[in-house]
Order: sequence, then C-alpha cells, then structure tokens
Amino acid sequence: MKAGALALGIGALVLAFPGTTHAAPAGSNSAESVDTTGSAQSVAQSLVGPGVAISNVQYTGAQDARGTFAFNDPNVLDMANGIVMSSGNANELVGPNTSDSTSTDWGLAGDQQLSDLSGYPTQDAAVLAFDFVPTTNQVAFQYSFASDEYPEWVNTQFNDVFAFWVTDGSGNATNCAQVRQVAGDPTSPFVPVAVNNINQSNPVQSPMPTAMRPDLFRPNYYDPAGPSPIALEMDGITKVLTCQAPVTPGVTNHMRLAIADSSDGVYDSAVFLKGTSLVSNDNPTAGIGLDPSAGVAPLDVSASVEGHDPNGTALSYSIDWGDGSTTGPAALPGDTALPTHTYQYAGSYAAVLTVSNGTNIGKSCDEATVSGQANPGGPVNQSCDLSAGGGGSTGGGGSSGSSLTVTTLTLPDGVLNHKYKWSLHASGGNPPYKWALATGSAALPTGLKISGAGVVSGKPTASGSWTITVSVSDKKTKAKPHTQNTATQVVTIKVS
Repeated sequence: MKAGALALGIGALVLAFPGTTHAAPAGSNSAESVDTTGSAQSVAQSLVGPGVAISNVQYTGAQDARGTFAFNDPNVLDMANGIVMSSGNANELVGPNTSDSTSTDWGLAGDQQLSDLSGYPTQDAAVLAFDFVPTTNQVAFQYSFASDEYPEWVNTQFNDVFAFWVTDGSGNATNCAQVRQVAGDPTSPFVPVAVNNINQSNPVQSPMPTAMRPDLFRPNYYDPAGPSPIALEMDGITKVLTCQAPVTPGVTNHMRLAIADSSDGVYDSAVFLKGTSLVSNDNPTAGIGLDPSAGVAPLDVSASVEGHDPNGTALSYSIDWGDGSTTGPAALPGDTALPTHTYQYAGSYAAVLTVSNGTNIGKSCDEATVSGQANPGGPVNQSCDLSAGGGGSTGGGGSSGSSLTVTTLTLPDGVLNHKYKWSLHASGGNPPYKWALATGSAALPTGLKISGAGVVSGKPTASGSWTITVSVSDKKTKAKPHTQNTATQVVTIKVS
C-alpha cells in the first residue's frame, strides 16, 4: 500500500504484488511504440552517436523495464526515438494518460547508489552499464525524466530517482543527471534529477511546498473528464535536459544508467534518452527553460540559461525569442544566467538559445504558448526543431511549413537472428508521410523490411554492412496543381 495515502487526502489503496500491474492498460496510440524485446546490446547501441564506440554491455532488472521507443508526435518528448528505462513496465508508457497510478511492482531489489541519492531505500532498479571509448574529453546526450509520482507524492519519501554515472579512464565518476537547485544562480548546488527536485509543487499538501525548478517541468496530470495535455501515460515529465561529463579520450571509460522506485515498488517512473545522442565532441552544451511557459499576453517569462564548455573556455549566449526580439550576445559568467522577456501578443513561440565558445556552438530551445491579444503581424505558430544544425542541442526551434526533410540520419546496429525495429522520421512538407526504399537503392539486410509508415523491422539473417537510400513522400496538396514533395536520405545499417 502507498503509505500515507489517506493522510494526504488521496484515498488511494494500492496493493503491491510482485510482477503485477495496478493501473489501467497503456493508452492506444498509433503514433507511439515501445519495444522491450531487443537485447541489452541493441538497446545500448541505439543511444550511440558520433565519436563513441561501446562494448561490454550489461543489464540488471526486468526485461520489460527497458527498451527502445519511437514517438512520431514532437509535442510528447521533442525526441523522435531512443531508449527508455523504467522502474515499472516500459510498455505502459504509451499515451494518452489513462491513470494517475501506473504501477508494475517487479518485486526486485533496488540500487544502493540510487538510495543514497534519493535519501530513501529503492526498489525495482533497472541498470544498464557499458564501456565506451570517446574521441574527445567530453560526452553528452539528451534525456527526459517522467513519473506517476507527480503531483500528489512530491515532497514525500516517494522520491523516485535515476542517475547517469560516467567514469573516466582514471576512475573519476560523475553523475551528470543533475540540475542547479536554483535557476540562474551560479552559487547554487547541483541536485539529482528526481521527483522532489523538479516539480510544480504538491496540491494536496497544506501548506503547499515550494515548486522546485518549475522552468524544467511539464505537467500531464490525469483528468478523467478529458485527454491529457501530453500523449504520455506519466503524470509529469521534465523538459529535454542534457547530460555532460568529462571523459578520457582514446581509452576505455564506463557508463552506468540506473532508475528505481523509492520507498515502495508502485507509481512508476521512467527516463527517455534521445537516440544516437551519446556523442563525443568539443561543442559546448546548452540548456534553456522558460517559466512560465504559458499564459495571457502580455506574458513575462524568465529563461534559465545553462552552458558548459568541455575545455573550460569562456562562453557567451544569445536568445532569439521567436517574436522578432533577441537578447545578447552576452557573457555567461558561472555558466548560467536568468534573462527575462515579455511576449506582447498571442502565439506559439520557440525561444532558441545559442551558446558559443568563439569556435563551436551549442543550441537549445523551449516553447511559450501565449493567449490573449492577437498578433497584428499575423498568427505565430512555431515549434522547437533544431534538427537542421547546431551542436549540443537539447530541443529545437523553427517555423512550421518547412520543406520536407528526412530527420533520421543513422540507423542503430542490428543483432544477427534477433528482432529489429526502428522508426524513420521526417519533418516539414504536408503530413502524413509514406516511406519506401528509393529507386535504385540497395536492398535491406535479408530478413528486414520497411513499411509505408517508415518502420524498419524484422529479424536479420545475415551479418554485414548495408548502405541504403530511404525515400519519403508527403500528401498531395488539395489545391491544383496537386504538388507532392519527396526527400531521400542515405543511411547505413550493420548487423553482427
């Protein structure tokens, strides 16, 4: 039973039997899929991008607690695909939100390092670890943390937590899943990303506790009368964050990714890691969070700005607020700042942060939804999409109605005679999209096929490397001359 439920006024009675689910079934959504059938090797490989080679993959936890995901709706995660780890059943994460208490209690052990971070004993730990060799002195990747402990278990002992420990060639370990406790304060300590450290308070506690880093939080509270704001089963999720850690180039380093329930085995949490985002390069990392991110014009917002350079070079930053206004370039002392801005008119705005060390840049983006007085210059409908370029991005920004582009640039490796499934993605044009192998392209590995929806799947029966060209077409326009756009992309898939 969730201890303290009646005292908090929730009235929830949850009986926990190991390996059982205590929630409505996962939502039905053709735009979202989770696959937990792959090997730990294939899951870890899905995270890997340029400049990193992995080996010695090991996993501890329930089989269905980890896997890969493909979400075609950018409003859910700002990630098209990647890997997911959960303290429960990852298959239950597909939206919309149909329960405020999604739970699978595996009855498994916790993780002592996570217990130390949470401050409470943990259960149902899922741990993925591997060795890797980077090409530069930093690694970075993007992630989002989600939980059904929000909001009624915020500021309690049910402080579900996760961590990404990166150990360099000299044995120095860093948990890069951390944020400043106070936005924009260079003297503020870093704290683990957890339920009690990123939230919008707890409405059932009296008095309500102080919200912690609400600039990094997206509520998705269950409403039995209507659909959830985000097509995801979890009751809350962080914005896309960046893990950055120092490493030793050219030698073996180690990474350990872990998540667990705290104080009990129910009301699960999950962490999503962006596919192919584990990179090793010299780009500074960047992060931005708007608070508030929605309201009535004129809307005053604060932007928590974060930057980090792997070589300790001084940084500058600038922000394009999406409404024709900009801030900077300005120095970024202490690697953080808290600039403000006022949105005067209604619209959906993408605020794009650029961090520079004078040679390389990192980008990040967050969105503001403003209602009220109409924009005299016409409607503004922007969304974050930085796929066109920029290093170290944690999101994206741009206008809708762009040209059709294939945004999947790489395919994860396959494992001989094991199930394979990966979704291709595109942006711009006139959705829905239809996929195929391009005319003249080499064939896929034996045993694999590509569907019209852009899913490469099957069981490869031959090892080797295949370079193919995929093609995507959008929907013909209604107006004459009924134009239709097509885009292609060369990708390589290896099977071993």
